Amino acid sequence: MAAADSDPAISISTCPHCQREIPSSNIALHSAHYARNLQKCEHCGNIVPRKLVDQHYDENHAPASLFPNSKLLLDAVNS
Repeated sequence: MAAADSDPAISISTCPHCQREIPSSNIALHSAHYARNLQKCEHCGNIVPRKLVDQHYDENHAPASLFPNSKLLLDAVNS
């Protein structure tokens, strides 16, 4: 199989989801896979598996708590 940039007969399409150049013969399959399984993070633009979007946000973008152990403090105060 020849590389897309070495064969001028292969047309290239840009994926509307990830903006990557994909051979036109594969764009429908690529787009369907992307739409079903992946999501572009609205904060950083990284491509993240849909099932890990919340985890990605929590680990990378969620505001840091001023009192990370506040639940422990409240439990101690209330007991």
